[in-house]
Amino acid sequence: MVVAMIQKRSHLTQVGTLEDREQILRRSVQSFTHRQIRGLEISCNGSDVVVSGRCQTYYTKQLVTQAIKTTEPLLQLHNEIKVG
Repeated sequence: MVVAMIQKRSHLTQVGTLEDREQILRRSVQSFTHRQIRGLEISCNGSDVVVSGRCQTYYTKQLVTQAIKTTEPLLQLHNEIKVG
């Protein structure tokens, strides 16, 4: 549901504030991973996005990358999710 809503937007860079962009990305990550990321933090700075937190599997970490790239493919992702 969230992904379909986000895909209607051309680019998140057009979204109002950084907080708005971070919130949209957070919802996408939570949706893709079924809220399996503990301590999820998302920080946007221009075209860079840093995602941090913890998860149990590398697969879940890969889902984070997929969520960000599906939501906004032009952002430079720094996936700092720790596995274990």
